[in-house]
Amino acid sequence: MQCFSNFLNSYAKSYNNLYGRKGALFIDYLRRVEVKSDGQFGSTIFYIHKNPVHHGYCKNLTDWHWTSYKIFLSKAPTIILRDETLDWFGGVQQFIDYHNQPINLEGAAGLES
Repeated sequence: MQCFSNFLNSYAKSYNNLYGRKGALFIDYLRRVEVKSDGQFGSTIFYIHKNPVHHGYCKNLTDWHWTSYKIFLSKAPTIILRDETLDWFGGVQQFIDYHNQPINLEGAAGLES
């Protein structure tokens, strides 16, 4: 966490200096939840990938530039555990199908359990 904190602080200082502003750019804390079950693993990946669509930043999963979703579908070199994750979903098509389901926020707190 300290490395991540240092990175965000450095970025904020540079940004503030560049634009002549002061103050925080980010929320004071990062919320972390340990993934303890297979269901929570799938829900977490789904949440990360669908969040920009849900909040209206883009219309399709593949439109968001800063997502790992497209990396999972490509053959490009990556440090992401692509094969292991796709195997967990049952393959590429099942991964795509899982992500094509509608967003259901009922019981979303389940991500925390």
